[in-house]
Amino acid sequence: MKKTILINISLILTFFFIFEFFLRVLDLSSLRGLSESYSKNNRNLEGKAFGEKFYTDQYGYRVPNKNYLYDKKKDNIILIGDSFVFGPGIIEEKTFSGKLRTEKTNFNIYNSAKPGDQINDYYFQIKNFIKNYDDNKFIIFINFDDINMLQKKEKNTNSQKKEFVENLRNIKLLNKVNTIFRSKLHSYVWLVGVTTDPSKRYYNNVNIKFKDELIFDQFTKEIKKINDLFKDKKVKKIFLITPYSYQMRSDCGKTNFTPQNKLKKIFIDNKINFYDFTKVFCEESKNKKLFINFDPTHLSEHGHNIIFDYIKKF
Repeated sequence: MKKTILINISLILTFFFIFEFFLRVLDLSSLRGLSESYSKNNRNLEGKAFGEKFYTDQYGYRVPNKNYLYDKKKDNIILIGDSFVFGPGIIEEKTFSGKLRTEKTNFNIYNSAKPGDQINDYYFQIKNFIKNYDDNKFIIFINFDDINMLQKKEKNTNSQKKEFVENLRNIKLLNKVNTIFRSKLHSYVWLVGVTTDPSKRYYNNVNIKFKDELIFDQFTKEIKKINDLFKDKKVKKIFLITPYSYQMRSDCGKTNFTPQNKLKKIFIDNKINFYDFTKVFCEESKNKKLFINFDPTHLSEHGHNIIFDYIKKF
């Protein structure tokens, strides 16, 4: 009896290790999570984001190596955004900021984006650069997640699946286990992705907020507040709108583009320079490979290449 149990356990473990190896080699699933030390002190740090090593400088900005230095004699290109711009899961040299740094050697490239940053953080970052640096060019990425900072007092009941998942996350033990597993096991990330469809879940949540006029009005004010920083300043800047991975499904044929359309209206009505990547992403032959597998917003290496091809012209 004991021998039979041991054989079965051995078979299960063998299958698990083979499956884990298979997912890693074929890049069917990638790790999640950010080094715990990042939340305590993100400056001059060596850590891991989605399983890939990263470095930050004295300001907490992502850089290609330790002790990286900027050249004060050069003009600056400043990338503003959240973890989308930070580039988790991709080595720095292959992110669009890293590729831009290699291409534009006559500029300092500041990747000021930090995981967890929100649209009000963008305001203060831009204000700081305008105050302390001359000859800046700003590229500001507006990701749909930016609206998530704005909440109504009423409980959001848009999705029973979302509530169920969120309730599980509120259980400390389960949340801790989830954090550990998603940062260590490709098979766990794959299983969660297949069973809960995070890309669809996150998109549905943010799409409802874009339809909520009260929340959207607050979001509009935040964007206009940022744009006001550039008034009477001879600063070149552009806002870039980036889609969700869920919108790339079915070759964009049956996708709801409410967030993009409402964002574009803000920029058009206020005569703000912008570019929407949705059409470029939809027309890309490998549009299902633009994002990390099972991830709602973070780009794959291929996705970073598409962004880079545009911003290098800017």
